[in-house]
Amino acid sequence: MRSSPKPYRPASRGAPLADRVDAFPFLADLDPEVRRALIAATTPVHFDVATSLVRVRAEIEAVPLVERGVIRVVRTDESGKSLNLYDVTPGESCVLALAGALRGGRYPAEAIAEAGTDALLVDAEALQEAFSRDASLQQFVLDLYSERFIDMMRLVREVAFDRLDVRLARLLLGEANAGPGLWRPIEASHADLAARLGSAREVVSRVLGRLRKEGLVEVERNRTVIPDPEALAARFGLSLTD
Repeated sequence: MRSSPKPYRPASRGAPLADRVDAFPFLADLDPEVRRALIAATTPVHFDVATSLVRVRAEIEAVPLVERGVIRVVRTDESGKSLNLYDVTPGESCVLALAGALRGGRYPAEAIAEAGTDALLVDAEALQEAFSRDASLQQFVLDLYSERFIDMMRLVREVAFDRLDVRLARLLLGEANAGPGLWRPIEASHADLAARLGSAREVVSRVLGRLRKEGLVEVERNRTVIPDPEALAARFGLSLTD
């Protein structure tokens, strides 16, 4: 039986690049020669503002490893309607970027780095070479594919079977949760929330208006506050751990 993966704890922003790479457990365990080659092909980046990191149908030149913040992977149809497919959070990489780097092909969505995100960009060719030679990197990619498949099954279930107000409440609670017993304002416009849910801004605004009338949220410009998370969760039969 494989042991549980070690938790990810990012190195400081000013740390040497080798230390930032080694903070990712699966990279710290690489063969020394493979590790040196991968470090030489890695570039640290910081995004002060939300930035489109990979555009639709772009070729993958580098694969991101998130240290802090989040990269949102979004698919937009011809009408302009968007759906957030998944988030790449600290300690993770993007499976679609990995697929492009390892198998070729163009990126089928858009990857957007949120403001304040720190990441390491690993050259695609160097990563492909490392993947062919190192079992720990192969296992990381397989584990990440498994996790994303489960995420996508959950997304399909929610879109197909859950009402929009339930999905919105779940999203708000997830975004507001800053740790056990810690809650923060959600800094997002109604259009941003709609894109995360694959809905229209007007529809999300109406649902937020109803929740505001019930006293479950406080709505400001580009900000939503949940005064009582337990009450919002109970209103829709959700758990605060959902």
